[in-house]
Amino acid sequence: MSMHRHPRVQLRTNLAALVACTAWLVATAPPARAQQDAPPTVVTVGRDDVPVRASCRIEVSVTPIADANQNGVLHITGRDDGARIVVDLGGATLAGAASRADAA
Repeated sequence: MSMHRHPRVQLRTNLAALVACTAWLVATAPPARAQQDAPPTVVTVGRDDVPVRASCRIEVSVTPIADANQNGVLHITGRDDGARIVVDLGGATLAGAASRADAA
């Protein structure tokens, strides 16, 4: 008695394995190269309370920026799903300073 499977059974088994492997590759593949090389979003900071929730490059349009409510000018909170973000300050320096009222 032969232990070989019927050709249709073998084809279904191979097809199922191929579909499973393809699904795994798609799910675990890194982003497409074009997405990785896309220029970052630019967030211009020129006022108080600017939110940052995704990877971006920061450009400061005016300095100094008054922190009217004393909770920081730039609010980096990240994404709701907890994914890592990168914030590029482009060589700028974040420096706290006393307000003019405090300095007087």
